Amino acid sequence: MVCTFLGVRHDLSRFSEDLVVSAVVPAESVQRTGAAISSVLCANSFSGQVGLSKLLGRLQFTMSWTACRFGRAALQPLHSLALHLRPGAQLEPSVRESLIFLRDLLIDESGRSRHRPHRFRLGNNVGATLKPVLVWSDAMWEPGAPTPDGIGF
Repeated sequence: MVCTFLGVRHDLSRFSEDLVVSAVVPAESVQRTGAAISSVLCANSFSGQVGLSKLLGRLQFTMSWTACRFGRAALQPLHSLALHLRPGAQLEPSVRESLIFLRDLLIDESGRSRHRPHRFRLGNNVGATLKPVLVWSDAMWEPGAPTPDGIGF
């Protein structure tokens, strides 16, 4: 069974057999993020349609699922820039290098996603006697509902 929730495609088809779940950000999303970085690099500023805050959010989400902790240091110049960004300002060399690194980490020269699903093996080695405990959670926000917010486990 393959399902997408919270923007991540989860493959649960091998779970009942060997306690393996794989998860990946859809290639289209990774490619859109890579293309957004390319447009910022071409413009040499964040003055176009891609705002720094939006790009940082997309990068943090995409990087957490595609590269895990690898490459997080390259986000620091972008976080620093977010504190004092002037509209139309040219990219500083450190920001430009970070963007190039992040783009190349996410997509190849043709614009295709470089990432493959992460496999999560749940439970211990083969023959383990204890079954894993899985906790799924979700949150909601519906302003017109009698109870507009909630979280479930």
